[in-house]
Amino acid sequence: MNTYKIVKKILQIIPFIWLIIFIDPSLYKLFWEYSWKILIILLFIRPIKDVFPEYKIFWEAVSLRKELWIISGVFALVHVIWYFLSHNLSFLFLFDSIMWNYKWYLWWWMFAFVIAMLLTITSNTFSMKKLWKHWKKIQKLAYLMLFFVAIHIALVNKEALFSVIITVTSYIIIYFLAFLYKKI
Repeated sequence: MNTYKIVKKILQIIPFIWLIIFIDPSLYKLFWEYSWKILIILLFIRPIKDVFPEYKIFWEAVSLRKELWIISGVFALVHVIWYFLSHNLSFLFLFDSIMWNYKWYLWWWMFAFVIAMLLTITSNTFSMKKLWKHWKKIQKLAYLMLFFVAIHIALVNKEALFSVIITVTSYIIIYFLAFLYKKI
């Protein structure tokens, strides 16, 4: 078995290991952090590969995006579930009128979470075959999700605002460079 297949198998079991190890709802903050970092890696891999096509590591990383996305999606799901558990909130809270205020951090989270779950559910070969040409359109929602999550993080943690701005700006720049590189 080659190294690529071993890494792929390990990535497939990571979400389940985390679910078994961490049963403490107060760790929900840890899961958003990992989910956010994996999301950044996922979205940066493709444009970096386009800008630096001579580095084969980026080509290999692109092929692991489905597994990484599933890990990110599972971490986002655990974050949400454990947030509600640690704050003793019912999921009926989502239908409360306070949830529908765009200035509140949970409003942005809600839209990002719906996109995350949609992308997680469709990050497999079966969905690719069934959705065919629509699959790529659905997967492009990840770009929108990046902005929703960035706003959510900035509203939750004011100290993270600068790093969120740097991350989003860097992504826009690298994406633009990749676009230019493909056109040249």
